[in-house]
Amino acid sequence: MNMPYQPLYWRRVCDRCATLLLGFVIGLSGVPSAGALTGSMTLESAELSPGVPGLNQVVSAREFRAGLVDFDQGEFALARHHWAPMARLGHADSQFYMGLLHDVGVGIRPDAGQAIRWYRLAAEQGVAEAQQKLALGYARGEGVAPDMQQAVRWWLRAARQGHANAQYNLGMIFATGHDGIARDIHKAMHWWRQAALAGDSMAQYRLGALYVNGKTTQPDVCLGLHWWRKSQRNGLQQAHDALSALQHRFEAQHCLLTGP
Repeated sequence: MNMPYQPLYWRRVCDRCATLLLGFVIGLSGVPSAGALTGSMTLESAELSPGVPGLNQVVSAREFRAGLVDFDQGEFALARHHWAPMARLGHADSQFYMGLLHDVGVGIRPDAGQAIRWYRLAAEQGVAEAQQKLALGYARGEGVAPDMQQAVRWWLRAARQGHANAQYNLGMIFATGHDGIARDIHKAMHWWRQAALAGDSMAQYRLGALYVNGKTTQPDVCLGLHWWRKSQRNGLQQAHDALSALQHRFEAQHCLLTGP
């Protein structure tokens, strides 16, 4: 039973830390919370951020947190007022959110080029979500000339930090081959497995399809059903449909009784 791939697309958003933005829920993972930024520091114990001369950690954390409060309340221009000075001084999370404001176009005119500029600065400092967004820019040619090699480079950096959407996108690119990237189903399986282990329902579905179809090894219906059941429990309709289509096959009935 061949499970065809869906049309190639790139995940733009992630699944956690949902933020209400102009009536749309947009996930923003990989961005430390305000509490994580401030930690237990006090004004007396403030230090300068390494590699960012003149950037006081406590002050920058306070300004960033104030920006988050305004952002969550829909006061995007006020959020930008807090983040822009910090971003110019090198505060990585402020740089990411400045990129997001330009990308989505809230509190400011949409500007893909400026979004990429800020995403790149944050990505170079290790912000995984910024690395994912920068990769998307290269993959889609938004704000920068299309360059799939650069997209894969930045997706790899985010994926190695555990960013599930970057892992999923790498699986897509290696499963299909695209714009000079060689098709490599073993790499696709590796990255989909990483995303699946992190709970990504579509990665679980695609990993199950690889096992059922025997794309990398001999077909293993039990392992395929194992991942499809996980995907179904996470709410993915495709997994439910795939399980329904296989339920009358002998090996599928055996697996459902005994487990993978």
